[in-house]
Amino acid sequence: MKPAITYRLIVLLLLSLFAGNANGQNMVPNGDFEYYTTCPTATTQITRCVGWQKYHVGTPDYFNLCGTSSVGVPSNMYGYHYAASGNGYVGFATYNYPDTIYVDSCYKEFIARDIIPMTIGKLYEVSVSVSLASLSAYSTNDLGVWFYDVGIPILSVLQMHLPVTPQVSYTSYGAVTNTTGWVRLSETFVADSTYDNIVIGGFGNHTTTYANTTGISGWNTAYYYVDSVVVKEATGVGINYTDSILCIGDTIHVPYTVYVGGTPFNSGNKFILQLSNTSGSFSTPIVLDSVTSTTSGAITAVIPTSIIPGAGYRIRVISTSPGYVSKDNRKNIAIATHPASVSASALATILCSRDSLQLYGSSTTSNVSYMWSGPSSYTSTAQNPIIYNAATSASGKYLLTVSNYGCKTKDSVTITVNPSPNVITASYNSPLCEPDTIKLFSTNSSSGVTWGWTGPSSYTASLQNPIRPASSSSMAGKYYVTATASNGCKAKDSVDVTVKPLPANFSATTNAPVCQNSTVNLYGNTTSSGVTFSWSGPSFSS
Repeated sequence: MKPAITYRLIVLLLLSLFAGNANGQNMVPNGDFEYYTTCPTATTQITRCVGWQKYHVGTPDYFNLCGTSSVGVPSNMYGYHYAASGNGYVGFATYNYPDTIYVDSCYKEFIARDIIPMTIGKLYEVSVSVSLASLSAYSTNDLGVWFYDVGIPILSVLQMHLPVTPQVSYTSYGAVTNTTGWVRLSETFVADSTYDNIVIGGFGNHTTTYANTTGISGWNTAYYYVDSVVVKEATGVGINYTDSILCIGDTIHVPYTVYVGGTPFNSGNKFILQLSNTSGSFSTPIVLDSVTSTTSGAITAVIPTSIIPGAGYRIRVISTSPGYVSKDNRKNIAIATHPASVSASALATILCSRDSLQLYGSSTTSNVSYMWSGPSSYTSTAQNPIIYNAATSASGKYLLTVSNYGCKTKDSVTITVNPSPNVITASYNSPLCEPDTIKLFSTNSSSGVTWGWTGPSSYTASLQNPIRPASSSSMAGKYYVTATASNGCKAKDSVDVTVKPLPANFSATTNAPVCQNSTVNLYGNTTSSGVTFSWSGPSFSS
Protein backbone atom coordinates (compact mmCIF):
# COMPACT_ATOMS: atom_id res chain seq x y z
CA MET A 1 0.00 0.00 0.00
CA LYS A 2 1.30 3.49 -0.85
CA PRO A 3 2.16 5.90 1.99
CA ALA A 4 -0.26 8.58 3.09
CA ILE A 5 -0.39 11.76 1.02
CA THR A 6 1.19 13.89 3.77
CA TYR A 7 4.17 11.59 3.98
CA ARG A 8 4.46 11.46 0.18
CA LEU A 9 4.50 15.26 -0.03
CA ILE A 10 7.27 15.38 2.55
CA VAL A 11 9.26 12.87 0.52
CA LEU A 12 8.69 14.93 -2.62
CA LEU A 13 9.87 18.07 -0.84
CA LEU A 14 13.02 16.30 0.30
CA LEU A 15 13.62 15.02 -3.21
CA SER A 16 13.20 18.53 -4.59
CA LEU A 17 15.60 20.05 -2.10
CA PHE A 18 18.14 17.33 -2.77
CA ALA A 19 17.77 17.70 -6.53
CA GLY A 20 18.30 21.44 -6.31
CA ASN A 21 21.54 21.12 -4.34
CA ALA A 22 23.28 18.09 -5.74
CA ASN A 23 24.75 17.76 -9.21
CA GLY A 24 23.42 14.89 -11.30
CA GLN A 25 20.14 14.50 -9.36
CA ASN A 26 16.73 14.45 -11.04
CA MET A 27 15.15 17.89 -11.17
CA VAL A 28 11.70 16.41 -11.95
CA PRO A 29 9.88 15.42 -8.74
CA ASN A 30 7.93 12.19 -9.09
CA GLY A 31 9.50 11.67 -12.51
CA ASP A 32 8.76 7.95 -12.35
CA PHE A 33 5.04 8.51 -11.59
CA GLU A 34 5.08 6.38 -8.44
CA TYR A 35 3.39 8.79 -6.03
CA TYR A 36 -0.36 9.35 -6.25
CA THR A 37 -3.18 10.79 -4.20
CA THR A 38 -5.72 8.10 -5.14
CA CYS A 39 -5.45 5.04 -7.34
CA PRO A 40 -6.73 5.73 -10.87
CA THR A 41 -10.15 4.32 -11.69
CA ALA A 42 -10.70 5.71 -15.19
CA THR A 43 -8.93 7.50 -18.02
CA THR A 44 -8.16 11.28 -17.91
CA GLN A 45 -7.14 11.09 -14.21
CA ILE A 46 -3.59 12.43 -14.69
CA THR A 47 -4.00 14.75 -11.68
CA ARG A 48 -4.11 11.73 -9.35
CA CYS A 49 -0.38 11.36 -10.04
CA VAL A 50 1.22 13.79 -7.58
CA GLY A 51 2.44 16.99 -9.24
CA TRP A 52 1.42 16.07 -12.79
CA GLN A 53 -1.37 17.61 -14.85
CA LYS A 54 -2.56 17.99 -18.42
CA TYR A 55 -1.38 20.95 -20.51
CA HIS A 56 -4.41 22.45 -22.27
CA VAL A 57 -7.63 20.61 -23.11
CA GLY A 58 -6.10 17.24 -24.07
CA THR A 59 -6.80 14.33 -21.71
CA PRO A 60 -3.66 12.28 -20.84
CA ASP A 61 -4.05 9.25 -18.57
CA TYR A 62 -2.44 7.79 -15.43
CA PHE A 63 -1.82 4.04 -15.10
CA ASN A 64 -0.83 2.17 -11.95
CA LEU A 65 -0.68 -1.35 -10.61
CA CYS A 66 -3.38 -0.37 -8.14
CA GLY A 67 -5.68 0.99 -10.85
CA THR A 68 -8.84 -0.58 -12.21
CA SER A 69 -8.76 -2.68 -15.41
CA SER A 70 -8.98 0.23 -17.87
CA VAL A 71 -6.03 2.05 -16.27
CA GLY A 72 -4.18 -0.83 -14.65
CA VAL A 73 -0.62 -2.11 -15.02
CA PRO A 74 0.33 -4.16 -16.93
CA SER A 75 -3.12 -4.55 -18.57
CA ASN A 76 -5.17 -1.51 -19.56
CA MET A 77 -7.46 -0.26 -22.31
CA TYR A 78 -4.54 0.66 -24.62
CA GLY A 79 -2.55 -2.56 -24.31
CA TYR A 80 -0.38 -4.59 -22.00
CA HIS A 81 2.82 -3.16 -20.52
CA TYR A 82 4.77 -3.25 -17.25
CA ALA A 83 6.24 -0.03 -15.90
CA ALA A 84 9.84 0.85 -16.75
CA SER A 85 10.39 1.31 -13.02
CA GLY A 86 8.05 0.78 -10.09
CA ASN A 87 4.32 0.46 -10.61
CA GLY A 88 3.12 3.54 -12.51
CA TYR A 89 3.40 5.41 -15.81
CA VAL A 90 1.37 7.88 -17.87
CA GLY A 91 0.07 7.85 -21.42
CA PHE A 92 -0.98 10.35 -24.07
CA ALA A 93 -2.03 10.52 -27.72
CA THR A 94 0.10 12.21 -30.38
CA TYR A 95 -2.24 11.52 -33.31
CA ASN A 96 -5.80 10.45 -33.98
CA TYR A 97 -7.27 9.27 -37.32
CA PRO A 98 -9.44 10.55 -38.88
CA ASP A 99 -8.76 13.94 -37.32
CA THR A 100 -11.17 16.39 -38.93
CA ILE A 101 -12.73 18.37 -36.07
CA TYR A 102 -9.59 20.36 -35.24
CA VAL A 103 -8.49 23.40 -37.23
CA ASP A 104 -5.00 22.00 -37.78
CA SER A 105 -6.15 18.34 -38.02
CA CYS A 106 -3.92 17.46 -35.12
CA TYR A 107 -5.32 15.95 -31.92
CA LYS A 108 -2.61 15.80 -29.27
CA GLU A 109 -2.28 15.36 -25.51
CA PHE A 110 0.48 16.72 -23.24
CA ILE A 111 1.60 16.15 -19.65
CA ALA A 112 3.13 18.91 -17.55
CA ARG A 113 4.45 19.81 -14.09
CA ASP A 114 6.76 22.18 -12.23
CA ILE A 115 10.43 21.27 -11.81
CA ILE A 116 13.47 22.50 -9.91
CA PRO A 117 14.48 25.80 -11.63
CA MET A 118 17.33 25.53 -14.12
CA THR A 119 20.48 27.64 -14.16
CA ILE A 120 21.21 29.70 -17.26
CA GLY A 121 24.25 28.46 -19.20
CA LYS A 122 24.33 24.96 -17.73
CA LEU A 123 24.05 21.76 -19.75
CA TYR A 124 21.11 19.50 -18.94
CA GLU A 125 20.44 15.91 -19.92
CA VAL A 126 16.74 15.29 -20.60
CA SER A 127 15.67 11.62 -20.74
CA VAL A 128 12.37 9.76 -20.94
CA SER A 129 11.41 6.13 -21.41
CA VAL A 130 8.66 5.61 -23.99
CA SER A 131 6.78 2.73 -25.51
CA LEU A 132 4.06 2.62 -28.12
CA ALA A 133 0.84 1.21 -26.71
CA SER A 134 0.29 -2.22 -28.20
CA LEU A 135 -3.21 -1.32 -29.48
CA SER A 136 -1.99 1.77 -31.37
CA ALA A 137 -2.47 1.64 -35.14
CA TYR A 138 -0.14 4.62 -35.71
CA SER A 139 3.14 6.06 -34.49
CA THR A 140 4.71 9.53 -34.77
CA ASN A 141 8.21 10.91 -34.87
CA ASP A 142 7.57 14.21 -33.07
CA LEU A 143 8.15 13.44 -29.38
CA GLY A 144 9.87 16.19 -27.44
CA VAL A 145 10.14 18.23 -24.25
CA TRP A 146 9.33 21.92 -23.87
CA PHE A 147 10.48 23.96 -20.88
CA TYR A 148 8.98 27.31 -19.93
CA ASP A 149 8.93 30.05 -17.31
CA VAL A 150 5.61 31.51 -18.42
CA GLY A 151 3.45 29.15 -20.46
CA ILE A 152 1.19 29.91 -23.40
CA PRO A 153 -2.55 30.41 -22.71
CA ILE A 154 -4.79 27.36 -22.64
CA LEU A 155 -5.69 26.54 -26.23
CA SER A 156 -9.25 26.26 -27.51
CA VAL A 157 -10.85 22.87 -27.97
CA LEU A 158 -10.52 23.30 -31.75
CA GLN A 159 -6.72 23.53 -31.66
CA MET A 160 -4.56 20.90 -29.99
CA HIS A 161 -1.15 21.55 -31.55
CA LEU A 162 1.14 23.64 -29.31
CA PRO A 163 2.59 26.56 -31.33
CA VAL A 164 6.01 26.26 -29.68
CA THR A 165 9.39 24.75 -30.55
CA PRO A 166 10.57 22.29 -27.88
CA GLN A 167 14.11 22.80 -26.61
CA VAL A 168 14.53 19.02 -26.69
CA SER A 169 13.42 17.05 -29.76
CA TYR A 170 13.64 13.30 -30.12
CA THR A 171 12.90 13.23 -33.84
CA SER A 172 16.40 11.91 -34.54
CA TYR A 173 15.27 8.61 -32.99
CA GLY A 174 12.57 8.28 -35.62
CA ALA A 175 9.08 7.03 -34.85
CA VAL A 176 9.17 4.81 -31.75
CA THR A 177 7.31 1.61 -32.67
CA ASN A 178 8.43 -0.72 -29.85
CA THR A 179 5.31 -2.12 -28.12
CA THR A 180 6.96 -4.76 -25.92
CA GLY A 181 9.81 -2.86 -24.29
CA TRP A 182 10.84 0.65 -23.31
CA VAL A 183 12.96 2.91 -25.52
CA ARG A 184 15.18 5.38 -23.67
CA LEU A 185 15.26 8.77 -25.37
CA SER A 186 17.95 11.19 -24.25
CA GLU A 187 19.19 14.58 -25.47
CA THR A 188 21.06 17.52 -23.96
CA PHE A 189 20.56 21.26 -24.19
CA VAL A 190 22.00 24.39 -22.61
CA ALA A 191 19.49 26.37 -20.55
CA ASP A 192 18.95 29.92 -21.74
CA SER A 193 16.47 30.73 -18.98
CA THR A 194 15.61 29.66 -15.43
CA TYR A 195 12.96 27.25 -16.68
CA ASP A 196 10.80 25.79 -13.92
CA ASN A 197 8.08 23.91 -15.84
CA ILE A 198 8.18 20.91 -18.18
CA VAL A 199 5.75 19.79 -20.92
CA ILE A 200 6.08 16.40 -22.67
CA GLY A 201 4.25 15.31 -25.82
CA GLY A 202 4.24 15.26 -29.61
CA PHE A 203 5.05 18.72 -30.94
CA GLY A 204 4.62 18.18 -34.67
CA ASN A 205 1.82 19.93 -36.54
CA HIS A 206 -0.54 18.49 -39.15
CA THR A 207 2.37 18.13 -41.62
CA THR A 208 4.12 15.60 -39.35
CA THR A 209 4.72 12.27 -41.08
CA TYR A 210 2.71 9.48 -39.51
CA ALA A 211 3.72 5.86 -39.97
CA ASN A 212 1.19 3.07 -39.86
CA THR A 213 2.37 0.44 -37.38
CA THR A 214 2.58 -2.88 -39.20
CA GLY A 215 0.29 -5.69 -38.12
CA ILE A 216 -1.65 -3.81 -35.46
CA SER A 217 -5.40 -3.38 -35.77
CA GLY A 218 -6.55 -1.47 -32.73
CA TRP A 219 -7.12 2.16 -31.83
CA ASN A 220 -6.80 4.54 -34.80
CA THR A 221 -4.35 6.59 -32.84
CA ALA A 222 -0.69 6.97 -31.92
CA TYR A 223 -0.66 6.48 -28.13
CA TYR A 224 2.53 6.43 -26.07
CA TYR A 225 3.30 5.26 -22.54
CA VAL A 226 5.89 7.42 -20.75
CA ASP A 227 7.94 6.61 -17.63
CA SER A 228 11.15 7.60 -15.82
CA VAL A 229 11.38 11.30 -16.75
CA VAL A 230 14.80 12.63 -15.73
CA VAL A 231 16.23 16.13 -16.09
CA LYS A 232 19.67 16.54 -14.56
CA GLU A 233 22.70 18.72 -14.86
CA ALA A 234 25.16 17.00 -17.17
CA THR A 235 28.87 16.86 -17.69
CA GLY A 236 29.81 17.25 -21.28
CA VAL A 237 31.18 19.42 -24.03
CA GLY A 238 29.31 21.60 -26.51
CA ILE A 239 30.24 23.59 -29.60
CA ASN A 240 28.87 26.75 -31.14
CA TYR A 241 29.84 26.76 -34.80
CA THR A 242 27.68 28.47 -37.43
CA ASP A 243 29.66 28.50 -40.69
CA SER A 244 28.06 26.48 -43.46
CA ILE A 245 30.82 26.74 -46.06
CA LEU A 246 34.44 25.61 -45.80
CA CYS A 247 37.20 25.32 -48.35
CA ILE A 248 39.90 22.70 -48.60
CA GLY A 249 43.02 24.19 -47.08
CA ASP A 250 41.09 26.74 -45.01
CA THR A 251 41.71 27.22 -41.31
CA ILE A 252 38.74 26.37 -39.08
CA HIS A 253 38.41 27.76 -35.53
CA VAL A 254 35.88 25.93 -33.33
CA PRO A 255 35.15 27.18 -29.78
CA TYR A 256 34.00 24.50 -27.33
CA THR A 257 32.39 24.85 -23.92
CA VAL A 258 32.88 22.48 -20.97
CA TYR A 259 29.87 21.73 -18.76
CA VAL A 260 30.65 20.10 -15.42
CA GLY A 261 27.51 18.87 -13.70
CA GLY A 262 28.78 15.50 -12.60
CA THR A 263 32.21 13.93 -13.06
CA PRO A 264 34.81 16.62 -13.86
CA PHE A 265 37.35 16.20 -16.66
CA ASN A 266 40.57 14.51 -15.65
CA SER A 267 44.13 15.74 -16.09
CA GLY A 268 45.44 14.70 -19.50
CA ASN A 269 41.95 14.83 -21.05
CA LYS A 270 41.92 15.63 -24.76
CA PHE A 271 39.24 17.46 -26.67
CA ILE A 272 39.24 16.18 -30.25
CA LEU A 273 37.68 18.01 -33.21
CA GLN A 274 36.09 15.52 -35.61
CA LEU A 275 34.67 15.84 -39.12
CA SER A 276 31.95 13.54 -40.43
CA ASN A 277 31.77 11.99 -43.88
CA THR A 278 29.91 13.72 -46.73
CA SER A 279 26.53 12.46 -45.43
CA GLY A 280 27.03 13.67 -41.85
CA SER A 281 27.90 10.27 -40.35
CA PHE A 282 30.61 9.93 -37.69
CA SER A 283 30.93 6.15 -38.12
CA THR A 284 34.52 6.72 -39.31
CA PRO A 285 35.22 10.33 -38.25
CA ILE A 286 38.12 12.38 -39.58
CA VAL A 287 40.25 13.87 -36.79
CA LEU A 288 41.08 17.48 -37.62
CA ASP A 289 43.04 18.38 -34.45
CA SER A 290 42.97 18.18 -30.65
CA VAL A 291 43.96 20.03 -27.48
CA THR A 292 44.85 18.72 -24.05
CA SER A 293 42.71 20.55 -21.51
CA THR A 294 40.02 20.27 -18.84
CA THR A 295 38.42 23.65 -19.46
CA SER A 296 36.58 25.50 -22.20
CA GLY A 297 38.63 26.70 -25.14
CA ALA A 298 38.93 26.42 -28.90
CA ILE A 299 40.46 24.07 -31.45
CA THR A 300 42.08 25.43 -34.61
CA ALA A 301 42.65 23.10 -37.54
CA VAL A 302 43.18 23.07 -41.30
CA ILE A 303 40.78 21.30 -43.68
CA PRO A 304 42.99 18.57 -45.25
CA THR A 305 43.60 18.48 -48.99
CA SER A 306 42.52 14.82 -48.92
CA ILE A 307 38.91 15.75 -48.12
CA ILE A 308 36.36 14.75 -50.74
CA PRO A 309 34.24 17.79 -51.68
CA GLY A 310 30.64 17.52 -50.51
CA ALA A 311 27.72 19.44 -49.02
CA GLY A 312 26.69 17.26 -46.05
CA TYR A 313 29.57 17.51 -43.59
CA ARG A 314 29.14 18.01 -39.82
CA ILE A 315 31.64 18.67 -37.02
CA ARG A 316 31.71 17.75 -33.34
CA VAL A 317 34.07 17.65 -30.34
CA ILE A 318 34.67 14.58 -28.16
CA SER A 319 36.55 14.24 -24.89
CA THR A 320 38.72 11.34 -23.76
CA SER A 321 38.64 11.41 -19.93
CA PRO A 322 35.82 10.98 -19.30
CA GLY A 323 34.50 10.24 -22.75
CA TYR A 324 31.79 12.62 -23.89
CA VAL A 325 30.50 13.48 -27.35
CA SER A 326 29.14 16.92 -28.17
CA LYS A 327 26.15 17.48 -30.40
CA ASP A 328 27.26 18.22 -33.92
CA ASN A 329 26.93 21.73 -35.35
CA ARG A 330 23.31 20.92 -36.31
CA LYS A 331 23.50 22.02 -39.94
CA ASN A 332 25.25 20.78 -43.06
CA ILE A 333 28.61 22.21 -44.04
CA ALA A 334 29.65 22.37 -47.69
CA ILE A 335 33.35 21.70 -48.21
CA ALA A 336 34.69 22.49 -51.66
CA THR A 337 37.91 23.14 -53.50
CA HIS A 338 39.03 26.59 -54.50
CA PRO A 339 38.42 27.09 -58.24
CA ALA A 340 41.60 26.29 -60.16
CA SER A 341 43.39 28.20 -62.94
CA VAL A 342 41.20 31.27 -62.65
CA SER A 343 41.94 33.92 -65.29
CA ALA A 344 40.55 37.39 -65.94
CA SER A 345 41.29 38.88 -69.37
CA ALA A 346 39.85 41.21 -72.00
CA LEU A 347 39.62 41.39 -75.77
CA ALA A 348 41.69 44.58 -75.48
CA THR A 349 43.12 46.21 -72.38
CA ILE A 350 43.59 49.60 -74.08
CA LEU A 351 40.62 50.93 -76.00
CA CYS A 352 38.80 54.14 -76.82
CA SER A 353 35.58 55.57 -75.50
CA ARG A 354 32.50 54.38 -77.36
CA ASP A 355 34.25 51.06 -78.02
CA SER A 356 32.82 47.80 -76.58
CA LEU A 357 34.73 46.49 -73.54
CA GLN A 358 34.73 42.67 -73.69
CA LEU A 359 35.76 40.82 -70.51
CA TYR A 360 36.57 37.10 -70.32
CA GLY A 361 36.58 34.85 -67.24
CA SER A 362 37.73 31.24 -67.07
CA SER A 363 38.50 28.40 -64.66
CA THR A 364 39.36 24.74 -65.10
CA THR A 365 36.92 23.89 -62.28
CA SER A 366 33.44 23.12 -63.57
CA ASN A 367 30.08 24.29 -62.19
CA VAL A 368 31.45 27.49 -60.71
CA SER A 369 29.86 30.94 -60.53
CA TYR A 370 31.40 34.19 -61.75
CA MET A 371 31.23 37.69 -60.32
CA TRP A 372 32.85 40.76 -61.85
CA SER A 373 33.29 44.11 -60.11
CA GLY A 374 34.95 47.24 -61.40
CA PRO A 375 35.03 51.03 -61.66
CA SER A 376 31.90 53.13 -61.12
CA SER A 377 30.28 50.34 -59.03
CA TYR A 378 30.20 47.99 -62.01
CA THR A 379 29.06 44.40 -61.31
CA SER A 380 28.09 41.45 -63.48
CA THR A 381 27.43 37.75 -62.87
CA ALA A 382 28.07 36.84 -66.53
CA GLN A 383 31.18 34.82 -67.26
CA ASN A 384 32.07 37.00 -70.27
CA PRO A 385 30.27 40.35 -69.92
CA ILE A 386 30.34 43.20 -72.44
CA ILE A 387 30.21 46.92 -71.67
CA TYR A 388 28.88 48.66 -74.79
CA ASN A 389 29.92 52.25 -75.60
CA ALA A 390 32.48 52.31 -72.82
CA ALA A 391 33.24 55.70 -71.29
CA THR A 392 36.60 56.90 -69.94
CA SER A 393 35.13 56.32 -66.44
CA ALA A 394 35.27 52.60 -67.23
CA SER A 395 39.07 52.73 -66.89
CA GLY A 396 40.52 50.80 -63.94
CA LYS A 397 40.87 47.33 -62.42
CA TYR A 398 38.21 44.68 -63.01
CA LEU A 399 38.14 41.99 -60.30
CA LEU A 400 36.91 38.51 -61.18
CA THR A 401 35.74 36.27 -58.30
CA VAL A 402 35.07 32.63 -59.15
CA SER A 403 33.12 30.69 -56.49
CA ASN A 404 32.70 26.99 -55.86
CA TYR A 405 30.28 26.36 -52.94
CA GLY A 406 31.50 29.67 -51.53
CA CYS A 407 35.20 28.87 -51.98
CA LYS A 408 36.63 31.75 -53.95
CA THR A 409 39.58 32.35 -56.26
CA LYS A 410 40.24 35.80 -57.68
CA ASP A 411 42.05 37.43 -60.58
CA SER A 412 41.94 40.86 -62.17
CA VAL A 413 42.60 42.74 -65.39
CA THR A 414 43.30 46.46 -65.79
CA ILE A 415 41.55 48.36 -68.57
CA THR A 416 42.43 51.80 -69.97
CA VAL A 417 39.73 53.67 -71.90
CA ASN A 418 41.18 56.68 -73.72
CA PRO A 419 38.94 59.58 -74.82
CA SER A 420 37.83 59.51 -78.44
CA PRO A 421 37.49 62.68 -80.57
CA ASN A 422 34.10 64.34 -80.62
CA VAL A 423 31.53 62.78 -82.91
CA ILE A 424 31.69 64.05 -86.52
CA THR A 425 29.19 64.08 -89.40
CA ALA A 426 30.15 63.73 -93.06
CA SER A 427 28.26 65.42 -95.97
CA TYR A 428 28.77 66.68 -99.57
CA ASN A 429 27.43 69.26 -102.02
CA SER A 430 24.46 67.30 -103.32
CA PRO A 431 23.12 67.21 -106.00
CA LEU A 432 26.06 66.62 -108.37
CA CYS A 433 26.23 66.15 -112.10
CA GLU A 434 29.18 65.28 -114.24
CA PRO A 435 31.60 67.07 -114.39
CA ASP A 436 30.80 69.15 -111.26
CA THR A 437 33.37 69.40 -108.44
CA ILE A 438 32.75 67.09 -105.48
CA LYS A 439 32.98 69.04 -102.23
CA LEU A 440 33.31 66.89 -99.08
CA PHE A 441 32.53 68.28 -95.61
CA SER A 442 32.99 67.14 -92.00
CA THR A 443 31.70 68.88 -88.90
CA ASN A 444 34.35 70.03 -86.44
CA SER A 445 35.80 67.57 -83.93
CA SER A 446 38.14 67.86 -80.93
CA SER A 447 41.15 70.11 -81.26
CA GLY A 448 44.44 68.62 -82.38
CA VAL A 449 42.99 65.84 -84.52
CA THR A 450 44.29 64.79 -87.94
CA TRP A 451 41.91 64.19 -90.82
CA GLY A 452 41.71 61.48 -93.39
CA TRP A 453 39.27 60.79 -96.24
CA THR A 454 39.05 57.67 -98.41
CA GLY A 455 36.70 56.96 -101.25
CA PRO A 456 36.08 55.30 -104.64
CA SER A 457 38.89 54.84 -107.15
CA SER A 458 41.53 54.84 -104.34
CA TYR A 459 40.71 58.39 -103.35
CA THR A 460 42.48 59.81 -100.25
CA ALA A 461 42.73 63.26 -98.71
CA SER A 462 44.12 64.66 -95.45
CA LEU A 463 41.92 67.78 -95.21
CA GLN A 464 38.82 68.28 -93.11
CA ASN A 465 36.87 69.54 -96.17
CA PRO A 466 38.59 68.37 -99.40
CA ILE A 467 37.37 68.83 -103.02
CA ARG A 468 37.50 66.50 -106.00
CA PRO A 469 37.10 68.32 -109.36
CA ALA A 470 35.75 67.07 -112.67
CA SER A 471 33.49 64.43 -111.21
CA SER A 472 32.47 61.35 -113.11
CA SER A 473 30.26 58.37 -112.37
CA SER A 474 33.34 56.40 -111.28
CA MET A 475 33.77 58.86 -108.39
CA ALA A 476 30.33 58.04 -106.98
CA GLY A 477 30.11 55.81 -103.85
CA LYS A 478 30.82 55.83 -100.11
CA TYR A 479 33.35 58.30 -98.72
CA TYR A 480 34.79 57.76 -95.22
CA VAL A 481 36.16 60.51 -92.96
CA THR A 482 38.27 59.86 -89.85
CA ALA A 483 39.35 62.30 -87.16
CA THR A 484 42.32 60.83 -85.25
CA ALA A 485 43.45 62.12 -81.83
CA SER A 486 47.04 62.02 -80.62
CA ASN A 487 46.20 58.95 -78.44
CA GLY A 488 45.18 57.05 -81.58
CA CYS A 489 41.46 57.14 -80.83
CA LYS A 490 39.24 57.96 -83.79
CA ALA A 491 35.89 59.42 -84.70
CA LYS A 492 34.43 58.20 -87.98
CA ASP A 493 31.53 58.84 -90.30
CA SER A 494 30.66 58.24 -93.95
CA VAL A 495 28.51 59.66 -96.69
CA ASP A 496 27.19 58.19 -99.96
CA VAL A 497 28.04 60.51 -102.90
CA THR A 498 25.86 60.39 -106.00
CA VAL A 499 27.23 61.84 -109.32
CA LYS A 500 24.48 62.10 -111.93
CA PRO A 501 25.60 61.43 -115.58
CA LEU A 502 24.93 63.86 -118.51
CA PRO A 503 22.52 62.73 -121.29
CA ALA A 504 24.45 60.57 -123.80
CA ASN A 505 24.87 61.44 -127.52
CA PHE A 506 22.94 64.65 -127.12
CA SER A 507 22.35 66.78 -130.24
CA ALA A 508 20.12 69.65 -131.31
CA THR A 509 18.99 70.17 -134.97
CA THR A 510 16.53 72.33 -136.87
CA ASN A 511 14.93 72.68 -140.30
CA ALA A 512 16.46 76.14 -140.73
CA PRO A 513 16.97 78.11 -142.78
CA VAL A 514 13.33 78.87 -143.45
CA CYS A 515 11.49 81.85 -144.95
CA GLN A 516 9.69 84.46 -142.97
CA ASN A 517 6.33 83.32 -141.70
CA SER A 518 7.41 79.68 -142.10
CA THR A 519 7.52 77.20 -139.19
CA VAL A 520 10.80 76.55 -137.47
CA ASN A 521 11.18 72.93 -136.30
CA LEU A 522 13.65 72.25 -133.46
CA TYR A 523 14.86 68.65 -132.71
CA GLY A 524 16.54 67.39 -129.52
CA ASN A 525 18.12 63.90 -129.52
CA THR A 526 19.82 61.63 -126.91
CA THR A 527 20.39 57.95 -126.41
CA SER A 528 19.66 58.28 -122.66
CA SER A 529 16.18 57.40 -121.42
CA GLY A 530 14.08 59.30 -118.95
CA VAL A 531 15.44 62.74 -119.88
CA THR A 532 13.50 65.99 -120.19
CA PHE A 533 14.15 68.75 -122.70
CA SER A 534 14.18 72.52 -122.34
CA TRP A 535 14.60 75.06 -125.17
CA SER A 536 15.32 78.74 -125.04
CA GLY A 537 16.00 81.22 -127.82
CA PRO A 538 15.15 84.62 -129.12
CA SER A 539 11.76 85.49 -127.77
CA PHE A 540 11.21 81.73 -127.25
CA SER A 541 11.20 79.01 -124.58
CA SER A 542 9.83 75.48 -124.51
